[in-house]
Amino acid sequence: MMREIIRSYLSPQMVPTLMYSSFEAWRGLPGSIDGSGTAIENPVVTGFLSQFSAMKLALEATIDRAIEERHHLILEGVHVVPTELNLEVKAGEAVVIPIMLASMKKELLRKQLKRRGREKNQHQASHYLENLDDIWELQSWLLDEADKAGILIIENWYIEDAVRAALDYIIGVLMKHFPSQPDEEVWES
Repeated sequence: MMREIIRSYLSPQMVPTLMYSSFEAWRGLPGSIDGSGTAIENPVVTGFLSQFSAMKLALEATIDRAIEERHHLILEGVHVVPTELNLEVKAGEAVVIPIMLASMKKELLRKQLKRRGREKNQHQASHYLENLDDIWELQSWLLDEADKAGILIIENWYIEDAVRAALDYIIGVLMKHFPSQPDEEVWES
């Protein structure tokens, strides 16, 4: 959603990568070489990072405003890259709990995309299926980044299991941040 908002006020000439889905943002890159004349090693990730850089300030401003106004906030989407956002500073002012959801097997991702097509938009699902390799490549990079940073990765096949795992983790983190008092009753999962 954030990409849609930002691209509504930035022209394609200003940030061409925003006009494409995250996995095909490389189509908006100026040619197949970067500014130094070096061939782009990983165009899928490079295009995504170009797209992300145009969104980073808006994402961080959203987080800052929620902290300032003491609002609860769940910020989700492929562009919420915890390793690229300045979340350490925010951790002193708010409880920040990064989690990555993922399909851990390519065939399961394919099935999810097919199911999404039956539930929503068949044309969009076929577009995703045609670009499955690029989607997989981008997800692999995101998971590598999350893994390096020690961010919890939750398998996203059965929604009930994914929600339960996320809630259990969130409750655990919150209980560490806000330990109960000796005479206080505490709900536990």
